Amino acid sequence: MSRNRKNPSSGFSLSAAAAIVTLIIVFGAASVGYVWQKSQILDLGKQIKNNEIRLAEIRRQNKIRRDQLDYLRSPAVLDQRVKELNLGLVPPLPGQIITLIESLPAAATSQSSKHLVAAAQRR
Repeated sequence: MSRNRKNPSSGFSLSAAAAIVTLIIVFGAASVGYVWQKSQILDLGKQIKNNEIRLAEIRRQNKIRRDQLDYLRSPAVLDQRVKELNLGLVPPLPGQIITLIESLPAAATSQSSKHLVAAAQRR
């Protein structure tokens, strides 16, 4: 029984084995990448949640401080503090109040006078 073939076939060639190994590596890398991506999404979700909680806390503290500032700026509290510290501050007498009236310059152009009037109205 003689064979005519020089190289006997073993069923698998080297190129087929290399293709299978390459596919396994590609699918393995894709799987690792997928798991890593899901892990990153989970971590970013936790960071966003923590930042939202922190933002809510900072806003709450800002509201508390803004309310405290409004309270401390109120005339009643200021009068009370003046009396506590014996600063001797009293409201001015009507004769001590001077009211200034701004007059427009005669040589002002219409555009600049509109600007001055608008500025005076904002005050």
